[in-house]
Amino acid sequence: MKRLSVPLLALGVLALWACADAGAPERLVAPRAAFSSGGVPGRMKRVAGSLPADMPREASEVIGPSGGHLAAAGYEILVPGGAVRDATLFTLRAVDDGTLSVQLTATRRDRDGTLLDVGPLGFRKKVTLVMSYAGLAEQVDPAALAVVWVHADGVLVRLPSSYVDPSRRIVAAQLEHFSGYAVAVPDRSSTTDSY
Repeated sequence: MKRLSVPLLALGVLALWACADAGAPERLVAPRAAFSSGGVPGRMKRVAGSLPADMPREASEVIGPSGGHLAAAGYEILVPGGAVRDATLFTLRAVDDGTLSVQLTATRRDRDGTLLDVGPLGFRKKVTLVMSYAGLAEQVDPAALAVVWVHADGVLVRLPSSYVDPSRRIVAAQLEHFSGYAVAVPDRSSTTDSY
């Protein structure tokens, strides 16, 4: 009985959510998703840097079940085959705020035509984010660099899958979901930990 009640409850919630506003096809819906970021404890700080002057700041691409990639401003998203079931518009926007930061979104239309922000829900397979640190404006040990998730409240969460390739001057990580991300280093000026 327990096995049947959880799926039925989920189906009921989904049905109510889908019927809530079928008359607004251009409305962007951002589903609420609870995510375990798998983050590594310890205070982090964004690194200062600049974007390449000769590259576009934003890229969008419709990517389907076979996978694909897109790139802008020295950043790249690699979407493996099977990460999404339906054609999805992936957008990468470099944030020009004096740090090495990016905003990622993924949207698709549901059967009723409503535009859904599916990036916060996550993907069937992890998506790789590659970020160039060639525009780094401060002296840091490249081995200390990491990709961090920029949480809505400003807290930086280090992604445990972060890795650095000094020969290509990149830092990369596997993403469970889309949001804001940045290149960061441990904040040695702080004595308290955060996530």
